[in-house]
Amino acid sequence: MELFYGTPRQIDAWMELVSALRSVFPGLETEQALTAHRQTVLKFMDRKEALWVRQGEMPVGVLLFSRSKNQICCLGVLPEYRRQGVASCLLKEALRVLDRGRDITVSTFRAKDPKGAAPRALYRKFGFQEGELTLEFGYPNQMFVLPACREGAVEAETLRMETARLLLYPVGNSEMTALIEAERDPDLKQAYGEMLELCLRNPAHRRWYAVWYLERKDSPGTVVGDLSFKGPCIDGVVELGYGLRSGCCGQGYMTEAVAAVTSWALAQTGVTRVEAETAPENTASQRVLLRAGYRPTGTTGEEGPRFFRSCHSPAEPEDS
Repeated sequence: MELFYGTPRQIDAWMELVSALRSVFPGLETEQALTAHRQTVLKFMDRKEALWVRQGEMPVGVLLFSRSKNQICCLGVLPEYRRQGVASCLLKEALRVLDRGRDITVSTFRAKDPKGAAPRALYRKFGFQEGELTLEFGYPNQMFVLPACREGAVEAETLRMETARLLLYPVGNSEMTALIEAERDPDLKQAYGEMLELCLRNPAHRRWYAVWYLERKDSPGTVVGDLSFKGPCIDGVVELGYGLRSGCCGQGYMTEAVAAVTSWALAQTGVTRVEAETAPENTASQRVLLRAGYRPTGTTGEEGPRFFRSCHSPAEPEDS
């Protein structure tokens, strides 16, 4: 599958896809509405604000965005091509083009709408947050907002990720300082200290250096483990490390967290692959990676065998 900017010569193929998806697009119920939408799409194409992914010559996913409004306007993927990374590919390109110095918005289905689960999860994965409730063509929707990235801002305080049982988030500098002071293991203490120093020196890339906490949703404040990246991507690759607190092993927490944070990382601009390595004897850690969709690279790092997950790997963890 390939990503392209749509041009007027592809309008017929584009509208065939939209017609197939009209039941999930409020306001496109009539032929008159489809005709008006066709003219709207042509205007977006002229402004180079129309993206599509195609399989061969057939479009399988489309997205319209507005530079002037800094907004995702329309996103749709054929049912048989969902859960294959098409929507993430489209959204990733649109976010690359839009102004990250301003809030980016999108309107989607509300929480209790059966059609809302997949798009809401997608936008959360990219860092969008729930906004005000709205009506679109008389249909109940909700705005999602991706907060602006301010130059030099501390990113950790706004990024929150939810899984079935956990909240995942990069902690602030004061929490990292407290973590360092409380840590008894000298090697971990040194590692946390180096991470904090990198956070302070690189605030714009802070989330790639910070400690991320795994907090139980049913017990606020209860941290069951942490994870961290080892810096921003190099040649499309980022590396992940993780660990569980005493007494929290064997409950699937880390598999849940690694799967989610890896999906988030692969949605970030420039990232195409996430890698991790474990000690040869640490079979539990290796099972975490395999269940989270990783596969062996066939190489060995300083700690032991290396594993990877890429944009083309399964997005969901395997059953335990």
